[in-house]
Amino acid sequence: MSQEYYGNNGEDFPINTTWNRFLDRITLCLWDRIGIPRPLSKEDALIIARIMNNYITLQEMTAQEDFNGDSMWSMYSLKQDGPEALKIAKKIAEFFERCNGLMTEEERSERFGQK
Repeated sequence: MSQEYYGNNGEDFPINTTWNRFLDRITLCLWDRIGIPRPLSKEDALIIARIMNNYITLQEMTAQEDFNGDSMWSMYSLKQDGPEALKIAKKIAEFFERCNGLMTEEERSERFGQK
């Protein structure tokens, strides 16, 4: 199951439920400003991309460390992601970098016609 995101550049991108929840979690304090899932300005989409890229970088930096269950990840109810999950995270970050913001499904239909 996924949520379809519609970029202002005309690109569609499905993001599964797990990653949607993650986006909700990392943008929680920015909810009024960013307004996930949409509409979303280009600048706000770039903020999300930056947050995702920082998350990926931190995941990669700590991937080889052994924390015996006392890691910062467990402290914040997060988990250490494996290589496959980080590939998905990178694709999500890249989408937000190039989407020029998000539009609603109705805006997409008006602008690009039915899918």
